[in-house]
Amino acid sequence: MPEVLLDSEPIDFQGPPPSSIAQVWNLVENHLGQHGALIEQFLVDGDAWSPEGSEDSEGFASIEIKSISQTESVARMVRDLRSQREHSLGRWGYSFPERSLG
Repeated sequence: MPEVLLDSEPIDFQGPPPSSIAQVWNLVENHLGQHGALIEQFLVDGDAWSPEGSEDSEGFASIEIKSISQTESVARMVRDLRSQREHSLGRWGYSFPERSLG
């Protein structure tokens, strides 16, 4: 069985190991979803892979998966949107007032 790591820890598949990359993705995605987490990064032999844009294969040497909590994922999206908004408004000469936290 090729090496499959989740957050740098080897995955011990209970029962027969998955026979394709898509099966690994589905098993890990389901497991993480039950724990309030998502797949953040999925690398097959060092290359990014996703079920939407990549070819499935049964041959691979290693899969490295990084997870992220759903809360952190949403917080990251909010930060990115705020940054984009500030950048866009700044291009039009809008200045942001200083905020005091007192």
